Amino acid sequence: MEMARKPLFFLMGLQGADQSVWHYLIPYLACYFKIVVFDLVFSPNVSPKLYDPKRYSRFSSYAEDLVCILDQLHVNKSIYVGHSMSAMIGSIAATKRPELFQHLILLSGSPRYLNVEGEKYYGGFERSYLDMVFNNIAHNFSGWVRDFAPKAIGGNDTTAIHEFERSLGRMK
Repeated sequence: MEMARKPLFFLMGLQGADQSVWHYLIPYLACYFKIVVFDLVFSPNVSPKLYDPKRYSRFSSYAEDLVCILDQLHVNKSIYVGHSMSAMIGSIAATKRPELFQHLILLSGSPRYLNVEGEKYYGGFERSYLDMVFNNIAHNFSGWVRDFAPKAIGGNDTTAIHEFERSLGRMK
């Protein structure tokens, strides 16, 4: 397949990780697609000077960054893969600029991860659990990384777990 004719496959970095999380898939995907990987602004690979807490307190700001990248690459159709927060970013970007996206592959996305009892909204997490997680991150970051990485990866792939631990550990 000629490179110019290959569809663009866009992989967004994961929250807490960088674009290297995709390195096992890229060789296979590259046979059929042009691949673009991108790190979110709070990724360990991105200069902290670029992160503006006020600007990036909304998914829409990340979606604007995504649209800007696709515009800079002169993309008119892409296959976008987003997980969790990146799924929501892709959804917002595709709503604003649908011509940039041929397909969205969205994994574990939610507009709000917090359950809201009175509204009968199930986002996945209770406030008390999230408060505990945030407390662990703030007061025992390395312990939280060691505990969270195997749960996030699932299974017993120690190489993948250690890679994710290293990436998470660089966030602090």
